[in-house]
Amino acid sequence: MAALLVAAPSQSQTPPTSVAELLLQRYDFKDEDVGYLLFDLTTGDRLASHRPDEPRIPASTSKLVVTSAALQILGADYRFATTLLTTGAICEGVLYGGVFLRGGGDPTLTTDDLREFVAALQGAGVKRVVGRFAFDDSLLPTTRAINPQHPVAVSYNPGVSALSVNYNRIFLNWRRKPNSAAFKTLVLSPADGGPVVIDAITTSMLPGVRDRRIKFIPDGAQLDRWLLSPALPARGAIDLPIRNNPGRVTALLFRTLCRQHGIDLPVPQAAVTPPTARTLFTHYSAPLPDIITRVLRYSNNLAAELIGQVATRRLTSHALALHESAAAIASWYRRTLPTTDWRGFQSLNHSGLSSQTRHSPQQLADILRYAWSTRLGGVSFPDLLSPPPWGNREERIRDVVKAKSGTMSYADGLAGYLTAATGRQLGFVILLTDFAKRAALDATCNVQLAEQPPEAQTWTGRAKAFERALVTTWALQY
Repeated sequence: MAALLVAAPSQSQTPPTSVAELLLQRYDFKDEDVGYLLFDLTTGDRLASHRPDEPRIPASTSKLVVTSAALQILGADYRFATTLLTTGAICEGVLYGGVFLRGGGDPTLTTDDLREFVAALQGAGVKRVVGRFAFDDSLLPTTRAINPQHPVAVSYNPGVSALSVNYNRIFLNWRRKPNSAAFKTLVLSPADGGPVVIDAITTSMLPGVRDRRIKFIPDGAQLDRWLLSPALPARGAIDLPIRNNPGRVTALLFRTLCRQHGIDLPVPQAAVTPPTARTLFTHYSAPLPDIITRVLRYSNNLAAELIGQVATRRLTSHALALHESAAAIASWYRRTLPTTDWRGFQSLNHSGLSSQTRHSPQQLADILRYAWSTRLGGVSFPDLLSPPPWGNREERIRDVVKAKSGTMSYADGLAGYLTAATGRQLGFVILLTDFAKRAALDATCNVQLAEQPPEAQTWTGRAKAFERALVTTWALQY
């Protein structure tokens, strides 16, 4: 049955001895490019494997590591809290004191959520503040990008802050001015209640076309200023990351919303909320399992980083940088699963956005089995995963596979759970890495370029076809 899924080898090739060799041959991968493991969830027995103990670049399959740990550390009932607090007294619509917007690391806070805080100020009768308006993102360290070695103008690599909004993305519209090389631009924060202009993030023109592939370059020391290439088309739109000071951008957006509703706030400044401040309103996120479901489905990097940092803040009582936080999760697993061979296991962050992160198929398999065996408040980790985004050819098995994919140039993966044709509950991990090509790409990387090289795109297509064929084979065979 499995042989029907692959092409017959040519006469010049050595006849393959297994389905795995057939697939490697069909999709043109070298033996050392691929590691995988299929295992029984109940017993942990290996059913099929190929280089299962060799660490590889996991890409976004690494999100399985942080999300399963966070569920145990924070609990299934955990909700992220963003709080509006005040000091002083209100007299005839004027607050003589301070307003504090305190972030709790909520990865899902939106512009519409900020409108709830505006309503809270209105409900308290505040129309003007004589004092200060402060944003407090001190719960976690702030960073300008998840990985500074990755493209700077891609929305999946934003700055990280305990006070973040709309996944730290902006929507930039541009249109060329009549009889001019310059653009008229509009920077927006998307929202169900209508987009809001973000005046704090500005744009300008690049001084000439240095490389037509370079479209946007971030500039500015305090807040983002995006430099646009003259080679851009006459009009267009794009999502861009918020890199500089996401907490301040969130506070400025809140100030704009207040102004739209007749509330005058001072210019925001960074400050730690005083212990004497009174809570005026708290916005709570959805429960952690709901957020994790979206993280695993849509692979949002910022959400994975914040979940991990909040979890290690709970775990260690310290605000840890991304690499320190990822190391703390790795240490937690070493304590939790002491019989696993953790040699070579390394995480540079929680999202997998690093070519230096290394996990072996066996290490990920042990994490998947642990997550499968532990339930919190009725939450089953496999239920938080989604079927892979496969086409009609795999429709017969889509509903029996729940998995997380991961993609980087010359690194790809798929890991999760499947119910075989016999009803057997299995787990699997597939990781593909061309280390030589990835190292060459890193050595010549230009972070101002956002596009993936065409040859890397072709490699990714072959990797995903290999993963589909292998999982399909397993689902039908076992």
